[in-house]
Amino acid sequence: MTAPRPDPQATGAQRTAPQAADPQTTDPQAASAQTTSGRGVGARMGLRPSVLARSAPAVVCSLLVLAVSGLALLGSETTQRTATQMLVMGVITVGTYIYVGNSGVLSFGHVVFVAVGAYTTALTTLPRGLKQALLPALPGWLAELELGLPAALLLSGLLSVLVAALFALLTLRLDGMAAGIASLALLISVNVVISNWDAVTRGSQGIVGIPADLTIGTAVPWLIGAIAVALTYQSSRSGFRLRASREDPVAAAALGIRIRRDRSVALVISAFVCGVGGGLYARFLGALTPGDVYLQLTLLTLLMLIVGGIRSLSGAVVGTLFISVLAELLRRIEAGGGVGPVEIHPHPGIQQLILALTLLLTLLLRPGGITSGRELGFAPPGWLGAHRKDPRPGPTVDDPAPHSDPPPRSDPALRPDPALRSEPVQCSDPATPRAERHDVPPPKQDHP
Repeated sequence: MTAPRPDPQATGAQRTAPQAADPQTTDPQAASAQTTSGRGVGARMGLRPSVLARSAPAVVCSLLVLAVSGLALLGSETTQRTATQMLVMGVITVGTYIYVGNSGVLSFGHVVFVAVGAYTTALTTLPRGLKQALLPALPGWLAELELGLPAALLLSGLLSVLVAALFALLTLRLDGMAAGIASLALLISVNVVISNWDAVTRGSQGIVGIPADLTIGTAVPWLIGAIAVALTYQSSRSGFRLRASREDPVAAAALGIRIRRDRSVALVISAFVCGVGGGLYARFLGALTPGDVYLQLTLLTLLMLIVGGIRSLSGAVVGTLFISVLAELLRRIEAGGGVGPVEIHPHPGIQQLILALTLLLTLLLRPGGITSGRELGFAPPGWLGAHRKDPRPGPTVDDPAPHSDPPPRSDPALRPDPALRSEPVQCSDPATPRAERHDVPPPKQDHP
């Protein structure tokens, strides 16, 4: 049985359009099956493609973290400690991204929240006897306080939120470069306080005896939680508004977006995550001095964020992994010895030099970082074909040009009368080429 030929009177669009089914003769079950078969697996399960697309960066980053952590568990003790430090730095970098990446304001003061969290965890997890010996002038309630790691980390995050709220009130009217300089001033001020508050922080001597029992298994859940918090805020209304103000502050303000309020919300959430990261950092080091939470940590955090991609959550995670591996390799080269089968002489200062050159080359050659500001994701099976438009059918034998209208037929009523035709008069110059000759109508004759 052959298919019916298209109507030659119809246009190309009419010939290619499918024939509508008669609503009185359409089978409901067949229509439902036809609709379901074209929706894909995710649609049949009741999932929305927007939900899958928004959660994809967190899933991919978490899988990447789990894969790297699993490989580190197979290595030596030094490799595992390096991986633990990488996870801690990942929490700090992701926390910094929540504010810097979404707002576009470069902040040099987020290590302040790390410092608050680190000293809070150190003071609340230090054994009572050691605490009284190291800090005899400590207030009684604080000297008797001893918390577990989860409670200490949550308390560290809350105290960092208080500091961030005060900082937001003081710098609410600042914008752009002025806000970045104000954050640097906050970092310097807090470092001066920590360095001279001997009764609580022991000043430049630092706090020793902190339980250094942080492992990969302990740090991984906190990093995955930080990634989830960052993605949740990024996908929220406040996150969308803040990123809109990052692209064009004037247009965002004209649309009614309260940029300062959204920045304050991002700063508070960012401070909480950084405070938790500071507590993990203190438990990783085992000893804490003011220099551990100052400029060097600030530059390292910004290096990871910029190299990975400051405008995406995936960039923060990828940059942390990349710089951590590179820094560990350079540290071994700097110290000398063997890197695999190769013997290397000591090269003092090569780690800082190569990291600085890495930052410079990234800014010059790839300003968007490794991820170029894009999020890592995936396309689940069934969604790709479910939301793609069907291609237009190609030409067939019966219809050689289905997408172009046929030339209009000449109407017999509009044809000229043969009786009115007259032979044209050619140019008299025989030397004129045939291609250049022009036929002209005969002149009209006047009749009396």
